[in-house]
Amino acid sequence: MQGEFGDGSLWDLHASWGAWQTAAEKCTTYTAGKVCARYEVRRYRDTPQERGRIAYTPANGGYIIPIAVGVGSTIDNSTTGRTSLLCQPCTKRTTPYSATTRIRETPNPGGTNEYYATARFEQPDGTTSVLKAAITG
Repeated sequence: MQGEFGDGSLWDLHASWGAWQTAAEKCTTYTAGKVCARYEVRRYRDTPQERGRIAYTPANGGYIIPIAVGVGSTIDNSTTGRTSLLCQPCTKRTTPYSATTRIRETPNPGGTNEYYATARFEQPDGTTSVLKAAITG
């Protein structure tokens, strides 16, 4: 943003979101490779945001089929969240892969609550697995 003072001099104001940071991570290694769920956060002034991420690194020629990635919270025993379906269509991922949920503003960031990201995927043997990375604060 740029403005002008009454005396004709100019001023500039620059502001941007902070970089995404991993606040919690849960990883598991399978024969097909390593899968991680990450709870990521960023902030701009008084507005905290969060998102979930699924990350996959293949091994031994393996693959997974990502199904969904979510972000949510449990506050005073009430759970809210967002989930992005990745299985449209279902695609075998044989190369490194990463996807995120839609961003949401962090609800009630004060207090003792749980904030989490989930990653749901199918393994080569047909087993559906869910990873959950969570923090309490």
